[in-house]
Amino acid sequence: MPQVKHGGQHKALHPGVLSSFKTNQQRHKELEGLLDEAHSDYKQRSCLCGLWEEITLIDEDIDKHRQMTWSELFYDLIFVTAVGRVGEQLKNGSFSPWSYCLYLLTVFGFWHSATAFGCRFHRGDFSQKLYFGLHMIAMVATTMAIPKSYCPYDETAETCSKIAPQLPTFAFCAAFIHFVEIVGHSRLMLRYWKTPPAYYERETKYRLMAQSIKRNVEHMLPLVCWVLLGMKIIPGQYALWCFLLDIVSRTDNFIIWTIFRLLQPIFQIPERFFIKFGLMQLHVDHYAERLGLVILIMLGESVDGIAVSGSFNISLICTSGFAYIVIFGFKLLYFDCMIVEGESHLLTKGSHQTVMSEDLSLPDGTRSERVLAPPLMGSLWICSHQFLAVSVAMMGDALAIIAVHEEQKDNIAHPLDIWNPLHGVVPEHAAGLMALSRTSTHHVPVHKIDVPVARTILCICVGVSQMLIGYIGLSHQHPTLSPKNPDRGTFVFLFWIQLATMTFCAIASVCLVWVPEEDFSNIHLLGFFSGCSLVISALFYVDECVAFEVGFELPEEEDLYEEEEEIQTTPAQEYATALVTALDAWKTSETAQQLMQLCKGRGNNVTPEVLAAMIAQLEPPRHETPSSGGCAPHK
Repeated sequence: MPQVKHGGQHKALHPGVLSSFKTNQQRHKELEGLLDEAHSDYKQRSCLCGLWEEITLIDEDIDKHRQMTWSELFYDLIFVTAVGRVGEQLKNGSFSPWSYCLYLLTVFGFWHSATAFGCRFHRGDFSQKLYFGLHMIAMVATTMAIPKSYCPYDETAETCSKIAPQLPTFAFCAAFIHFVEIVGHSRLMLRYWKTPPAYYERETKYRLMAQSIKRNVEHMLPLVCWVLLGMKIIPGQYALWCFLLDIVSRTDNFIIWTIFRLLQPIFQIPERFFIKFGLMQLHVDHYAERLGLVILIMLGESVDGIAVSGSFNISLICTSGFAYIVIFGFKLLYFDCMIVEGESHLLTKGSHQTVMSEDLSLPDGTRSERVLAPPLMGSLWICSHQFLAVSVAMMGDALAIIAVHEEQKDNIAHPLDIWNPLHGVVPEHAAGLMALSRTSTHHVPVHKIDVPVARTILCICVGVSQMLIGYIGLSHQHPTLSPKNPDRGTFVFLFWIQLATMTFCAIASVCLVWVPEEDFSNIHLLGFFSGCSLVISALFYVDECVAFEVGFELPEEEDLYEEEEEIQTTPAQEYATALVTALDAWKTSETAQQLMQLCKGRGNNVTPEVLAAMIAQLEPPRHETPSSGGCAPHK
């Protein structure tokens, strides 16, 4: 571990600065002069000439310009390889659609776990690069073991050894990833066990320690299951339960959290329950950027699937063209039409909550914590990204199967290439050229999965993707819908039009599952999907055009802070604060201990009468050495 200076304690750079702020605007003003000192404090708590820094939770207000590191981007490339390998197993018939979802959700969980850890702690030092390096080695090994690693539930143990010989290897690789996660959170636990948080950090030692222990337990359970599966103590046909445990047990996936939020109104679960188990804060801008990048990766994989090598016939051109419009429409919706940043983002204000917690390491005995305890909409926003990633990736694989099918079908019916320079040959040579075209040497991949199954997958995935993208984009607190906007009614009307159109297109896409290919061809199907994508994207651009015509401007950051409600104090609380301040003015050794008790009790709503009675019991001040105790008065 890095060596910690100042005798194992954080030096208070500005002891007079309060740890609690009424609004984020006050916090930003107080921290403006402390950013350089906070960054200097990071470097002071390091070793190996600064290569190995002490692990510290990243704060958005201090690390404002958080950028993706090369380690994170390199991990994304490895994740692309894993997604492609899983897709190959679906297209050649080795994986069913359900097993495909299990594998992809598991691989996404590996990636997302490292991403969340990086968003919280990765500052680019060697220790974090080593963490990502070990994670990536395990992901590469996992990718290599994906083929021939699935055993259906209805098989026997002996049969599983034959049809899934790579299952033990896959299990041990997954267990190693969880081991790396345990090492990372153990390091975090050791760091805060030895050294309390600095005064500018927004989490208490208790919460950070509890979160570390909780994460280690969550990773230990699937680690044990994967090891038992690899050792064949758990039979291969029961691997399904290991996958499900791995997916559900990850806290940052917010699956269990979302279930508890759904049950909250039924069982009257108090909000303090969610605050107590709230997670460590995330750098919202960086986290949203990372999630957006993985969706972009999935869309890129879909483009790779429709780029079929073959004859440029009518069917292939129409299929690939319509499929590209569908993919491009999803890209417009997610990245260009639903841009929300800053305080309007769902995770910034609605999901991160500020709570006052007891912390005796600070002068006033309390610390302002920024806790990730999202409501139902916030947890659904995070949780839906993993299912959107799976849906888009599966959509791309289904498009690839249909593109190959259309190319082969049209090539049989019309063997001559319409773009072939010899297309206009004389009739007596036509028979020879037709025979030559039938024996063409170009290679088109042959997929074992049936085209009707691919159509079913495509219809469901397009509909689900439209619904998920709509929720992800429309669930934020858009500035145009603010009550302060005089044209709010117009934007509310457009909002409902957009929502209704996306819902209709999604439902219609899913319903096309029951329409056979004879009644509605694959090209017509893709034409309908591409039309829906263009119409929905156009509606969101209408929103932007209306905002431009009415002269709507995004509020400045200061205006957003003005909307925050300051904590209102009652006259009794103000009187109690005044009494504490008066007691602090006595500055005698006899009142020092009493003063600290008052400081600690003030956060528990001590009444003015109790304070007055305690002050009345004190003797008048004598000329003694002033005490070092004292509470900093509230502003």
